[in-house]
Amino acid sequence: MHNQLDETTRTWGMACHLSALGGFIVPFGSVLIPLIIWLTQKDKHPFIDEQGKESVNFQLSLIIYVLSFCLILVLLIVLIPFILGPLSEYNLLSFLYLFIPLQILPVFVVMAVMLFQLIMAIIAGVRAYNGQSYRYPFNLRLLK
Repeated sequence: MHNQLDETTRTWGMACHLSALGGFIVPFGSVLIPLIIWLTQKDKHPFIDEQGKESVNFQLSLIIYVLSFCLILVLLIVLIPFILGPLSEYNLLSFLYLFIPLQILPVFVVMAVMLFQLIMAIIAGVRAYNGQSYRYPFNLRLLK
């Protein structure tokens, strides 16, 4: 497939994926930069259109997954006192054993998502530059 696409097309396909790493520097850059590249370049070749949508969908999917996780976590933190009942010495200790890990957990989840994002963007960028269409795992197809 490498021979079917010219270098400019493959480079823009790669840029759609690797530009998502701009989110490590610019807030919401992981979505905005690939979105800008996709919107400005999508009419030049179907491959760029396909890879741009794939990249933007993946970044939006990650945001949705992290926000969903945070919402569930907040609900758990709010509901724990109601589940344990009135706070006595025993319940206070149980509450602290549950509450402290729930505060630390988001840090590890966000770090894992960022590492996953980094690895997947690099893999997708390399594949796109080689002229291969790449489909991210766990990707919600929000943009058709």
